[in-house]
Amino acid sequence: MKKLIILSSLFCLLSLPCYSFADISRLRIIGLGGLGSAAISTEGNSDSIESPLAFSASIDYLMNSQINLGAEHMRTLGTNGTAVGLTGLSAKYYFWFQHPQTMLNSISFDDRPSLQIQAVTPFIGASLGFAQASVLNTTINTVSIYLNLKVGIDYPLTTIWGFRFEGNTAFSTVGTGRIRLYNAMLGFYFYL
Repeated sequence: MKKLIILSSLFCLLSLPCYSFADISRLRIIGLGGLGSAAISTEGNSDSIESPLAFSASIDYLMNSQINLGAEHMRTLGTNGTAVGLTGLSAKYYFWFQHPQTMLNSISFDDRPSLQIQAVTPFIGASLGFAQASVLNTTINTVSIYLNLKVGIDYPLTTIWGFRFEGNTAFSTVGTGRIRLYNAMLGFYFYL
């Protein structure tokens, strides 16, 4: 199980050079926390459910004014000794407005001339990666590939900080068992 966690983390880290780092100001770090639930099922075993808390950490790269690509890790936290984690690559599409951003303003005379677009910007997205789950003191261990569908909003607070609400529903597609994860989280992002 530890090998899978190491491999999936390595997968995400090695995918980062695929992004063009010519403009590092297009990178965002996101941290979220909230409510979540995950269920694990394997052949011959009943469902093991983990809830009520969840957290997520991710890195987004702004490809253009409406599309982000990134790497993410989601996890649920519960009291019954299960450990459900999802690590993969994600894409988001801002369908209503452009994503929150800071742009150069040629009419300003400050040292760092900028113009901030500040609006609630909804997005939809998906992610694909590796899911792992285990239940302590049992033989229930699940490793699979997952698909995650997400919806959320971003709202900039300053030129580098912003607020995010995100809801996810993830399910495993291929692997040794079935994993289902649902969460609703709040948090912040910041530009590097």
